[in-house]
Amino acid sequence: MVTSRLRMPFTLGFDIAGTLKACGPEVTAFAVGDRVMSLLGHGGGGQAEEALMPQSRLALAPATSTWVQTAAIPLVGLTALQALHSRAHLDHRPRGCEVLVIGATGGIGSFAVQLAAPGARPHTSRAFELTSGRKWDVVLDAHAACLRPKATNCFAQVGCW
Repeated sequence: MVTSRLRMPFTLGFDIAGTLKACGPEVTAFAVGDRVMSLLGHGGGGQAEEALMPQSRLALAPATSTWVQTAAIPLVGLTALQALHSRAHLDHRPRGCEVLVIGATGGIGSFAVQLAAPGARPHTSRAFELTSGRKWDVVLDAHAACLRPKATNCFAQVGCW
């Protein structure tokens, strides 16, 4: 549903992937022909034929992924990254901390498992893990916190939802 907050006409889409067609004179991180991806933000425009943005909004695309796979990365990848690092402060937790990812088969959850793995011990399971008596350092609910009321006793001493 398109809300009244959007200015019309509105071009749908927030994630993009493509080949750089041109670069401005101050662009140093990319070159014409590079495979790139980006999250455009709330202004939309991802379904447009072309997009213009500063180089700070771009990232190199994985060389082995298709355009469809690449275009699916920015929003879910950044959401998982923000949940783990900006919200749960995983980078400030001890190496090997326990992270329960609920909804790990979806887009955000699957990225969260991969992003947590280098320094933490991610676990994937169903919501019943919240009532098992086990204490978790971080619980990431990729189902929009619908299980939070059931999780009152599942955290370790400094745990985070």
